[in-house]
Amino acid sequence: MNDETNKGDLLSLGKEVSTKYCRSTSVHGLKYISDEPHWPQRLLWFLACLASAVLAAFMIAQVILHFMQSPTLLTYDTSTRPVWDVPFPALTVCNWQVAVKEKFDAVLAKGHSETATESEKAKAATANLLCETSDVHDDETFLELEMLSGKIDIIQFVSDMAQNCSSLLLYCELAEIEMECEELFRPVLTDLGSCCSFNLLPDVGVKDNKVPYKWSAEKGYGTADDIENEIPRRVQASGTQYGLKVLLDMQSNLMTCPVMSSMAFKVDIRSPASTPTLVHHGFVIAPGTETYISMGLSVTNADDSVKKFSSKERHCYFESEKKLSHFAHYNEANCLEECLSNYTLAECKCLPHFAPNRGVSICPHHSPRSCVTRVRRELRRRAYDSDSNGANGCGCLPACAEIKYEPHTTTAPLSAAHVVDIYGHEKVGGFDEDYVQSNLALVNMFFEEDNFVQVKRTELYGILALFSNIGGLLGLCMGVSAISFIEVIYFCIVKLCFRC
Repeated sequence: MNDETNKGDLLSLGKEVSTKYCRSTSVHGLKYISDEPHWPQRLLWFLACLASAVLAAFMIAQVILHFMQSPTLLTYDTSTRPVWDVPFPALTVCNWQVAVKEKFDAVLAKGHSETATESEKAKAATANLLCETSDVHDDETFLELEMLSGKIDIIQFVSDMAQNCSSLLLYCELAEIEMECEELFRPVLTDLGSCCSFNLLPDVGVKDNKVPYKWSAEKGYGTADDIENEIPRRVQASGTQYGLKVLLDMQSNLMTCPVMSSMAFKVDIRSPASTPTLVHHGFVIAPGTETYISMGLSVTNADDSVKKFSSKERHCYFESEKKLSHFAHYNEANCLEECLSNYTLAECKCLPHFAPNRGVSICPHHSPRSCVTRVRRELRRRAYDSDSNGANGCGCLPACAEIKYEPHTTTAPLSAAHVVDIYGHEKVGGFDEDYVQSNLALVNMFFEEDNFVQVKRTELYGILALFSNIGGLLGLCMGVSAISFIEVIYFCIVKLCFRC
């Protein structure tokens, strides 16, 4: 009997405290549940309060879910930066024919002679594979050439066969100062063969770099001790007067081994830290033309506050987080190339001539039937599969700090008389009108604006912002504030204990 009495007293006490709480609380709608004299009105207010609570819980869950899945946000910086803060883009130029005809014919002649040595046979096999000659037409011949081609230094051989940069580049000018082209450009091995690159970092495309430099995509240039010899080079402002001017010579009568269907120069523009790829990227410049390339900028950087999130959460890598085995700098393009090389080696048992992992046989890569082409297509198909390694199936997220250049080109016919007048008889005076129209091209590359707006990767919500959002939703739907939680504690603990 005493137990039933105590239970009834507790229920009565709970009902009394609940009624007082509903009448006194700052939470909207609860007082109508206790004060309305008729039960239909009380039911209506109860359902209204319940619906508001459910709506608030749903929206708060969405905020928390968004915070957990995408905790970072890309926003535009509130101030502009000068182009002086970023490097001038790296320019890579390739001839559509990648071998000097005299050298190519000599290699084939020696390799096919009866007295040919193993080294000469290997060089001839490599030349056939690189140029996809008629000798590569059946599986037996292909396998034989693959085995032979693995016995020589591919990098050195391709460089020896190619047009020298001093022949490809007749005239070079940076910020209206004439310079020797060899000071600005260096040979680099690409998927189109040996090409000439300007402003690539010293450790891009080489095995052992001994040229020091301080710049990085994340930290920038730092203190400028020696501006004239900075690596990579940068310019003071926009316009052709601060840009790069280059006169190109195709030497079509001296070259062979075409790797493109168009008779033109292939040009690639990208960050100085990225390895150039030209088969599937870049654009062509026809001989007999002058081309103006005005450069837009898209610069992304990351705030230190996003380092606490995992790379998968923030969708990017910092420099120290992911190292590549065969590239000095991490970026998405280099990561994909390394992934492609590893996949090609596993599937085809050979590598393209430009790929890392030397010492294995090479395989042709330009034709639609080649193993490299099939592997690239398969990897690109997998790139869009949803998996734990990221969007591209290789774990190759973008770099948290990256620079992308956006070229816009205009082209006009080139005048032979104008070329001779401007660049002198000692360089181009022996060229007639037909040769200029068939072989020469003039390229002007420059920034189109003096300043740019940086995109910043920042934290979507800090803890303060997260609580502010949750508090705002609770206030919007139910009028809940911090005092409301104190009221709950007061009525449920203080009032109840004192009555007991």
